Amino acid sequence: MVKKIFLDIKYDMYIIYHRKEAGMIPKSHLSVEERRIISRIHWLINQPGLLRASLVRMKRKCGNKNCCCVRGKLHESWYLYQSKNGKPRMLYVPGEWEKDAIKWVERNKETRKLLDELSQIYWDKIGKREE
Repeated sequence: MVKKIFLDIKYDMYIIYHRKEAGMIPKSHLSVEERRIISRIHWLINQPGLLRASLVRMKRKCGNKNCCCVRGKLHESWYLYQSKNGKPRMLYVPGEWEKDAIKWVERNKETRKLLDELSQIYWDKIGKREE
């Protein structure tokens, strides 16, 4: 009996399928580690906000000749950096959005880390020729 494991990447979203010929593999047939990772991924992607980007702290002068930034204390602000279709782009994050943006970027990082761990488990299974 052949067990197939699919990881479908669509619109930067990972969809995990466990199939055993015609049906789904029951969770009880997964290892404790697989269940832990899949459960956490499901929880993360069902939370509001998941953002594939990096946060960059920029320092700049405002242009006002009487401002403290002229004397060296530059203004700081957050920007989101992302590559889309091979082209880099940046987006200013207003102060009231900083906490949400940080949380969404961190949620995406954790999801990708867990997907890498899950991928390694399946890589090892194929390498060992085990189900």
